[in-house]
Amino acid sequence: MVSKLLKKKIIVRKFGGDFYQSMLTPSVLDKAIIKMLKVCDIIYFETKNEIRLFNKITGTNISRWMPNSRPRPEFFTDALIDFKIDNLFKLVFLGNVIRDKGIIEILTSVKGMETVKVEIYGPCHDQYILDAIKATTNCFYKGSVSSENVATIIKSSSALCLPSYYSGEGYPGVIIEAFSVGVPVISTSWNSIPEIVKHEVNGLLVEPKNTHSLTDAIKRLVADKYLHERLTINANASFSEFDSEKVHRKFIQDHVRLYES
Repeated sequence: MVSKLLKKKIIVRKFGGDFYQSMLTPSVLDKAIIKMLKVCDIIYFETKNEIRLFNKITGTNISRWMPNSRPRPEFFTDALIDFKIDNLFKLVFLGNVIRDKGIIEILTSVKGMETVKVEIYGPCHDQYILDAIKATTNCFYKGSVSSENVATIIKSSSALCLPSYYSGEGYPGVIIEAFSVGVPVISTSWNSIPEIVKHEVNGLLVEPKNTHSLTDAIKRLVADKYLHERLTINANASFSEFDSEKVHRKFIQDHVRLYES
């Protein structure tokens, strides 16, 4: 309010995708936040779902899209990733190793798949999960990994697997990382993930918490080299919307237009 009284521009950026649910079933605090946001000159949301709902609720047109973004890795080439590594279809999971990220569903789905190997990276403080990984002979827990090594690890895999149903999921950064190195994704039709992972275009989408659906998707990708090749090509092409250079350029252009108006 002080900014408005002083005739200053107000620009807000909301990270993550959890505000969508807050707008659907707002608490008293959520309603107050929405009311305050209405006075902004620009508010940036990570997901298009949030933009559509905010505009509908507030009757404004002040929201803009600013997705999660990443730089294209310097080592990137247009060469397609390998379909299999050492005769194995290699799935990789990166993120917080918690149940809501679908880790138990992964372990259950790949159990007994002799041609599939799963590498799991990220912090894990759940002993049940660690024991379950050890008990699954084709799954391997690799511990935490530094952010600068994420793209390299994904690049050395056949596909990223993130069957998440985490409540605060927006555009998972690890999916953007996968696109940046041309790696297809198996994920869920959860929250705003379908905005970036297009089924049978740059990845495969499964039902959240559905082990059978995930199993079928993995088996399908393992069995179809040409499907994998198509998804790989499109994953690479999909990155253009999330290239940090492009996203930041648009952000600066918005600011210039705002201050010139």
